[in-house]
Amino acid sequence: MFFRRKKEFSEEEIEKIIDDYGKMMKSLLKEHLPRWARRAMNKTKNRTGVAVSKKGEEIRKIKKMGMSGWLKQTTQQLFEELSSFTTDPASLKSKLDTMLKEFKRKWKIK
Repeated sequence: MFFRRKKEFSEEEIEKIIDDYGKMMKSLLKEHLPRWARRAMNKTKNRTGVAVSKKGEEIRKIKKMGMSGWLKQTTQQLFEELSSFTTDPASLKSKLDTMLKEFKRKWKIK
């Protein structure tokens, strides 16, 4: 059996992936959150993304644990935070999982 080396991403690629992930999450969450939560999310910038001040710290964390692990962990944390606000948490979980699979396929993350 052949094992591939883990793909290393440059810092610019990591930033692009983080920004794209934030945009996809924001669009998905607009469907499942009530109006007051969507409005609060719009008022706080970078809610689903990474704050500018912590971007360097997050990049180091991603390089340490890997992009796939970071995406999985971030998605799980997001679900835990927002599941109490949604009317159908099971539907949100399934959509988050399918979105994560599509996102990994798009960026060729294993």
